Amino acid sequence: MDDFSIPGVKNAFGLPYSKNNNIISGKRPLSSMSPTIVEKDGYVEFILGASGGKRILTAITQVLLNILEYGMSLKEAIDMPRIHDQLIPDIAEFEPGYPKRILESLIYRKHKVTQNSNRKSVVQAIQVQKDGIICAVSDGRKGGVPRAY
Repeated sequence: MDDFSIPGVKNAFGLPYSKNNNIISGKRPLSSMSPTIVEKDGYVEFILGASGGKRILTAITQVLLNILEYGMSLKEAIDMPRIHDQLIPDIAEFEPGYPKRILESLIYRKHKVTQNSNRKSVVQAIQVQKDGIICAVSDGRKGGVPRAY
């Protein structure tokens, strides 16, 4: 899912080519884009999106869990260190500061873990608060800042 694949050629991340993304006339590349809208009682509560290829899905999921399950603010949820595993390679890559107890638990269960290189996904999000105030947060991992017009 890294743009189009070329038979026999690894992608920019060293991963093997995928026949699902062969170049075919009129075809669009597969994508991990996941624009996400969270509603509660018929009202929009959050809007999230991310960049980062295959890391998009895990980034969006972790941010949503941080908000909905752990009660974090939008900024806290986006700023939290993340972990990503995409099966090939079968290694869970974690960001610095990821909770040590979780990493130890994964290692105990025979998962391979390594600290993340510079590859990351960045999340952009908007929260519509109960009082109608709109709060925007841009992921600082790539120096993002929210803008409004």
